[in-house]
Amino acid sequence: PGENPLEFLREQPQFQNMRQVIQQNPALLPALLQQLGQENPQLLQQISQHQEQFIQMLNEPLGELGELEGEVGAIGDESPQMNYIQVTPQEKEAIERLKALGFPESLVIQAYFACEKNENLAANFLLSQNFDDD
Repeated sequence: PGENPLEFLREQPQFQNMRQVIQQNPALLPALLQQLGQENPQLLQQISQHQEQFIQMLNEPLGELGELEGEVGAIGDESPQMNYIQVTPQEKEAIERLKALGFPESLVIQAYFACEKNENLAANFLLSQNFDDD
């Protein structure tokens, strides 16, 4: 196998966040790629030329980024814990408006942050998904 042309992504915090979000909710991938295409068309083109490597990298267990995170290898052994995210009053209002569309808070928050805190993009994403009501 040759050199992975997407190897540089491993050092990108955005990619690490994206990977975490996608592993928790794979349905967010199209929206994230669409967002990426608007912000960085060259990168999106590179990803689409090497989709298999990209998907493999997305599916790698979190914390297995090589020596970079060697000390943090035991992440998966911890019991699940609540992650608290600091939000500004404006962000909280945006999240409340998205929740008012009828989506569960956890989903709204994932979509909002996956869409780089773009309320319209998050709303479009949520509305484009065919979620089954629990």
